[in-house]
Amino acid sequence: MVYSAPHVDRTDLPRAAGVQPRHGYDLKRAYDERFGRSRPLHFGQVYATLSRLLKNGLVEVDGVEPGGGPDRKRYAITDAGVTDVSRWLAQPEKPEPYLQSTLYAKVVLALMTGRPAADLLDSQRAEHLRLMRELTRRKSDGDLAEQLICDHALFHLEADLRWLELTAARLDDLAKEVSA
Repeated sequence: MVYSAPHVDRTDLPRAAGVQPRHGYDLKRAYDERFGRSRPLHFGQVYATLSRLLKNGLVEVDGVEPGGGPDRKRYAITDAGVTDVSRWLAQPEKPEPYLQSTLYAKVVLALMTGRPAADLLDSQRAEHLRLMRELTRRKSDGDLAEQLICDHALFHLEADLRWLELTAARLDDLAKEVSA
């Protein structure tokens, strides 16, 4: 098991090397299968992360095996690594309030410069709906992990759509406020 996720700093690939000792290649493959379907890790990220975790005492080299190229190191989580994973899992993630989004800035700038903000909102709505259809297709073909990841994204997109509708309904009031 690899303790990380794409929304977490991806360079912390295996927040710990896993429950059982693994080679870097196996860690990358496990990560990509669980979390990296859309954005697989690069091997350089994996080995840089393992090097940092090794330096910080969170993993240790459990064995070295000769291979066709460089020797293959097998990494195991240390007691300090287990503690770090436990601490990380117990710590709630900070909710992202999106108080100053790029989309809001575009709407205001469009209003300030006399451009059609309603067209911007319509265009954005269409893009959100396109992505929602894509995620729904991906969800129907995916396993449980893929379905949950897609649901998370879909719920956020639904909230964005509600904001787009609310903003469109208040556009005249916002235009008055922005031009004042």
